[in-house]
Amino acid sequence: MFKAWILTFIRAIAFLVSDDASLQSAAIQMNTVNILLKNLEKAKAMDSLFYEKCLECGLIVASALSSINEDNRKQIVESKFLGLIVECMSSSNTNLRISACQCARNLSRSVKNLRTN
Repeated sequence: MFKAWILTFIRAIAFLVSDDASLQSAAIQMNTVNILLKNLEKAKAMDSLFYEKCLECGLIVASALSSINEDNRKQIVESKFLGLIVECMSSSNTNLRISACQCARNLSRSVKNLRTN
């Protein structure tokens, strides 16, 4: 029950912030990226299927947070999400690869990050 609830909660965050720059900025200011990374580390200790679903949802949230605002992209790039994205691109789970590609696409919209990293 808890596992289904947490996945629904993560997806709801992504849905809420996906098209609203002010909500994306508010989520970034509330340290959502670091909280998400911390919870993904906790999920890693649970079964692998649940961890993969959490990763998929986490990548969708990072993608939603980085879809509009350059500062949000910068914070996601500076966090440890890039390592997760690269790791998920070689996963055997198709949904995980799709989420990683979507996140990478949104992060790649930043010309500044592409030139400096």
